[in-house]
Amino acid sequence: MTETDQSGRDMVQEHGWLPGVTLRADYAVRDWQVGVTGEVYRHQITYDGQMQSGVPFASDTGTTQTRVGIEVSKQVADAARLIGGIEWDRWQRDIAGRGNVLGLNERYFSWRLLAGAQMRVLQASWAQMRARALVVRSAPERLRVRFENGAFDDAHLTTQPATGMRLALDVYPTAWPKLAITTEWDWLRVGRSGDAVLFRGGVPVGFVTQAEHARRALSVRVDYRF
Repeated sequence: MTETDQSGRDMVQEHGWLPGVTLRADYAVRDWQVGVTGEVYRHQITYDGQMQSGVPFASDTGTTQTRVGIEVSKQVADAARLIGGIEWDRWQRDIAGRGNVLGLNERYFSWRLLAGAQMRVLQASWAQMRARALVVRSAPERLRVRFENGAFDDAHLTTQPATGMRLALDVYPTAWPKLAITTEWDWLRVGRSGDAVLFRGGVPVGFVTQAEHARRALSVRVDYRF
């Protein structure tokens, strides 16, 4: 994740590994298929940011990402399917404080629409491969911020709508017919929120804003199909 200021300069970068688990159930009728998916990823990642004054600040962020989605697809050719879907995304950031710098607890919630296609790109004796491309359109993220030790009252912000892309390659090895290996690239850029009044004990003391940010993930998943 990268946050940028209004001049386009990077202010924060978070990076690391998020191991997780995915469950999916599909139901097919003729050329139609409906799938329900749930995903949870969680781990500590590195936080490279800065103080309000611009002084660099390094820490860790406890990160949890949860997605629940419904996808509908239709076979339109022997090797092609059209795909549409909706998903709910919850993103949790627990930025650890250091020394006299207090941490933050942030929760992001958003709904997304997805549309695209899937095509078979290889049919060989050793494997089958399918490529998938989806455009992602996200409703504004609703954000709740809690400050460590109750330094300020909870803040609530709403970002701009977001647009992204999700690209994937699925490999189905012939030797292991119940296994599938998926490599996926997920990218989403979210516009800066408006200013929200910051309160301490109900008294306004300033303003807080969620900067423009981009979320990027390269994932490799091994699926076992029942």
